[in-house]
Amino acid sequence: MAAFVPIACRQNSPETTYSQVDELFLHGELDAARVKAEKAIRDQSRPEWAARFRVQAAKIRLYQGQSDEVVQLLDNDWAFGTADPNLTTERLTFLSLAFARQGDQKRAAQSIIEAKNLCSRIPSITPFVRAEVLATEARSETLEEHFPEARALLQKSLAAARVGGNRFFEASALLNLGMLDLQQDHYEDALEQSEAATLVAKSIGAQLILEKAQGNTGWAYYETGDYQRGLASFASATASADRLGSTIDQEIWSKSSGMSEAHLGNLDAAREHYRRALALARSLKNSSEIAYVDQALASLFLHTTHPEMAKEYVDEAIYLATQRKSAFDIQLSNLLKAQYLAQRGDLPKAKALLLDVEQQTQQFPTTHVDAQHTLAQVCDEDGEQEQAEAWFQRSIATYHSQREELRTDDARLPFSQNGRDLYMDYVAFLIRNHRTNEALSVIDQGRAETLADGLELGDKRTSSTSLRRISLTALARQSQAVILVYALSPQASYLWAANGNQAGFYPLPDRASILTQVANHRRSILSAKDLVADQRSPAHPLYDMLVKPAEHLIHPGDRVFIVADDGLNGLNFETLLTPGESSHYWIEDVTITQLPSLRLMALANGQRTAQRSTADPAQLLVIGNPVYSGQQYSPLPHAAEEISDVAAHFPHNARTVLAGTSASPAAYVRSNPGRFDYIHFVSHAVASELVPLDSAVILSAQGSAPDTAKLYARDILSKPLRANLVTISACQGAGVRAYAGEGLVGLAWAFLRAGSRNVIGALWDVSDASTPELMQHLYDGIAAGQPPDASLHAAKLAMLHSRGVFRKPIYWGAFQLYSSGQ
Repeated sequence: MAAFVPIACRQNSPETTYSQVDELFLHGELDAARVKAEKAIRDQSRPEWAARFRVQAAKIRLYQGQSDEVVQLLDNDWAFGTADPNLTTERLTFLSLAFARQGDQKRAAQSIIEAKNLCSRIPSITPFVRAEVLATEARSETLEEHFPEARALLQKSLAAARVGGNRFFEASALLNLGMLDLQQDHYEDALEQSEAATLVAKSIGAQLILEKAQGNTGWAYYETGDYQRGLASFASATASADRLGSTIDQEIWSKSSGMSEAHLGNLDAAREHYRRALALARSLKNSSEIAYVDQALASLFLHTTHPEMAKEYVDEAIYLATQRKSAFDIQLSNLLKAQYLAQRGDLPKAKALLLDVEQQTQQFPTTHVDAQHTLAQVCDEDGEQEQAEAWFQRSIATYHSQREELRTDDARLPFSQNGRDLYMDYVAFLIRNHRTNEALSVIDQGRAETLADGLELGDKRTSSTSLRRISLTALARQSQAVILVYALSPQASYLWAANGNQAGFYPLPDRASILTQVANHRRSILSAKDLVADQRSPAHPLYDMLVKPAEHLIHPGDRVFIVADDGLNGLNFETLLTPGESSHYWIEDVTITQLPSLRLMALANGQRTAQRSTADPAQLLVIGNPVYSGQQYSPLPHAAEEISDVAAHFPHNARTVLAGTSASPAAYVRSNPGRFDYIHFVSHAVASELVPLDSAVILSAQGSAPDTAKLYARDILSKPLRANLVTISACQGAGVRAYAGEGLVGLAWAFLRAGSRNVIGALWDVSDASTPELMQHLYDGIAAGQPPDASLHAAKLAMLHSRGVFRKPIYWGAFQLYSSGQ
């Protein structure tokens, strides 16, 4: 924001025009603001105003990424016609930023030094202009990786903006602090700064700040592995930048969208985003952004069947990064070059370059772990197995050290995606070397880490730096069950299986082949088909893929614990069909429970708490049949019946019923849920794919505020439980978003994380007509003293063997039992 703000002005006067341009700029109408300012420059009647409009136009061009035009406006034939030191200082500040974007770091440094000297000599320079100078100086320090110095300067810039009462500069300083946090991998701090900048920007309608904050929020999500949420933020930021006419931001967010699409496996979409970004960067002649897109395109082609197409982008990225003397970009480009050399088979050169990158990237954690991971792969390919294993282990340890710096579940859950390839490549290495038992231990090391953190069952030293060896046979014997552990990957998938006497390891088809059948199977169920009567049902090949290899370990009547992976978390194995003439649903042979990890099960077994005395009646909380206002959620006609039936299984002095208007989130909290053995919800629920911890049970609202009706998953985490079973008799209680290592995250995960031993949740929308019947059978079993798995199994069989429509798996197959293993 320029320093001169007129108090009073005439209509159509320069003062009025200047204020109009400022207003247009503030609200992000950059093209209109630029046209008006550049038209005013040509007015020769008042030369001092022409100078002001020249600086104003340069500022707008700078926000559009047009550095050459900024230099033309401010560096060539510059005639002030004024001795205003504020204007002179702003000119030097904008020139410094333009020179830096052009790659002319020497002139950029000279300009900001001159601006700083003016600030030191002239007390009348305003706080606004001083804030601009400090922010520009901070950018220079950031480029030199002098992060503490940059932070100190930005804090001073923020203070100057607040002293001067300039809300635009305040929002801008907060945004810059968030960008610095991103560069230092402080992702949660970056989100907080973006949120603070957004609040200030909204208060003044600063659309440019809002657009940039959207994009920076996307970067925080992206860097923690939440690519889907990052893509949504980048798409919003791109649309805003297109509307505002900020070419530089159009390029940045297009490139960022491409990176998200690449991680999500959408390579064609990624390539289109990159090509648009590269065209925009070249139109701006912005060498740093050209280099960034080159790096992205190189990485993309290295992961396709045409890695040779990466070379031109790698070479240009290295040249531009060297010209700019950017340590981060030089090392990232060298990493890409090493990966290209490895693809070409030049392993000695690749290894030498990678060793140098690994040494030079201690302060760049993401590049550092990527270098270690690539070193492991190169050493493996070169036959250096001992070195390969050491690098695999080191890369996983580095990943864990980064994870331990994250403070919240919101950050840790998506961050697990960053470790998936590390684990799977190490597992493939061990399997190739016939070390399948160790491979199982590695797989399980990366499972349910966030869940274990919440239950305080993990040992940080064990989980992050060393390998806890697991005996699958011993665990199966201890639990008196068969255990099946799955791991999916693009090249091949794996199954480990054991009963109490023997164990086996079985290669499976690749991830895509399995998940295609899983999707087909789900569609068949949701179309309300009777799968047994359908000879072409995907339930047959799925059984052959996933169960038949270990069939000899499983006997009728067995309990089966499944540790699923990836898309298998959304599959109910009970609905698979056995082979042969007497084909039937697998549920008729076995009782299935979903487990998050073997390690969690083993740790829980070693820390079991004393069970309730049989003399004390089990305590029930049943909450539901809420009062819904508006049209978003319809009443549940059979909810009252279900509540009554469930409550009837417990003595009057052992049940608490919260129904109607009393069934609110606040009432759940006030009930002290930690004192109950059984908790049962009867209501609607929503599962959030973008933000799984925003999944919620929909209860009765308090007053007219609709959000007070939602018992969020994140709020469930804050109330510790000791329940034997929580039942979510609602749609999609299991969740719809799976995170690497954690499985489906939603309401069921939240109740496990809060401390419940077992949770029943639904994989899809459930019927209000059939669910009360299933729950009646479930609690018949519980009242008879059966454990939750046996009770749910019997309830499903009762429906399966009925004569009506409820025998179809769409009615009984939605509900799954999830256990923490406690």
